[in-house]
Amino acid sequence: QQNKANDNNGDSCYHNSNNKGKATNASSASQRRRVLRHKNDDDLLNHFREKLQSSTFRLLNEQIYSSPTSLVTQLLSDAQTFADYHAGYKQQMAQWPINPNELVVNCLLGDKRGKFLNNKVKKLPGHIPQS
Repeated sequence: QQNKANDNNGDSCYHNSNNKGKATNASSASQRRRVLRHKNDDDLLNHFREKLQSSTFRLLNEQIYSSPTSLVTQLLSDAQTFADYHAGYKQQMAQWPINPNELVVNCLLGDKRGKFLNNKVKKLPGHIPQS
């Protein structure tokens, strides 16, 4: 299946999505009921571990993007924190309908004339237009 991402200039970029149409709303009421009905305690424990991992990722992500670089460097220099962040990131990526990294890479690789990148550069803060 092909998904199309348009930028403001009407140009488009295509990528293949590997999502097989599964619902990924982890907080839906039906999913909560289904998990809580599991007879196996291990399933329930795994469910709550995943929830904790997601929460840890969101907390670390917030700290990374809202803290000074020196604090972020110190935070991520701890091996366990680094591992927790990346495990949560992988878990989050698995739930997204598209992989934004693949989208950007495919747009750049498919852009032989540099139009996609040139348009993005113009929108960056501090860009000085060529005269």
